[in-house]
Amino acid sequence: MEQILAFFNDLNAVNIYGLIVVLLLAGAIGFPFPEDVTFLAVGYVAYLGHISPNIGLIVGFIAVLTGDSIIYFLGKHLGPKIFSVPILNKIITKKTEAKAENLLHKHGSKFIFISKFIVGLRYSVFFTSGMVSVGYGRFILFDALASSISVPLLVYLAYFNGQNIDYVIASVKHVQYTLLAVFIAIVAILIVRKYFKKADDEGAAG
Repeated sequence: MEQILAFFNDLNAVNIYGLIVVLLLAGAIGFPFPEDVTFLAVGYVAYLGHISPNIGLIVGFIAVLTGDSIIYFLGKHLGPKIFSVPILNKIITKKTEAKAENLLHKHGSKFIFISKFIVGLRYSVFFTSGMVSVGYGRFILFDALASSISVPLLVYLAYFNGQNIDYVIASVKHVQYTLLAVFIAIVAILIVRKYFKKADDEGAAG
């Protein structure tokens, strides 16, 4: 958070809005600027009175959809070549791509929506959506629906609680990792159920 806030120091409102776009697009191509932290920073800078929270939200919303679209089209045009591209191959691994592809085939649009709220899954899911030819219209619709929840939530959370920004950041991280733990638990349960169902079917067939 401190690193991103440092970028906003001594900038006027117009330049801050431009920087919001740069950070979100840079995050889309692999630079370490998490969108959650960026949106919390937007809310906090608005709390300090440097920008309008509403304009910051709109600029950020458009930028994050553009960034997510970049990830989608990287998947569409690069495909498996991603594993030989520096920086990007650190974000997308063969293991995470295979998991994302399996979940997309099973749950489709629902998983695009859900992945927006789970740390560590977004990039892989959005890239794989392009890679396995999920229609762009369907992708951007569910991405926009999820962003219409996550973006205002983060911006206004920091804006209305700027005096407790450290607590807000810690709380957001806690919620994110809790959601990740719940997601992992659900996947594990589904795998175990599938295993026992397969064993029961084989036993019945035998």
